[in-house]
Amino acid sequence: MRVSGTRTLLVAASDAFLDGVVDWVADDPRIEIVGRAHSGESALEKIETLRAELVLVDVTLPDISGFELSRRLKSRRDARWS
Repeated sequence: MRVSGTRTLLVAASDAFLDGVVDWVADDPRIEIVGRAHSGESALEKIETLRAELVLVDVTLPDISGFELSRRLKSRRDARWS
């Protein structure tokens, strides 16, 4: 029986960076890459559909900063738990 890892969404503008992260964690059973996004808005659209439990975000995105994306994701989570 295979135990699945933490469902992870990767967010960065650079495909080379995303490919590097995928290569880095490929053999780690604790992490399951479920998607990639190249912008903050794209990540916000994908997070619910992909049911990501962890989002790894580059701080420099083309539309919003990684910090702003993190704030928005936290607000969504907090709204659901209220």
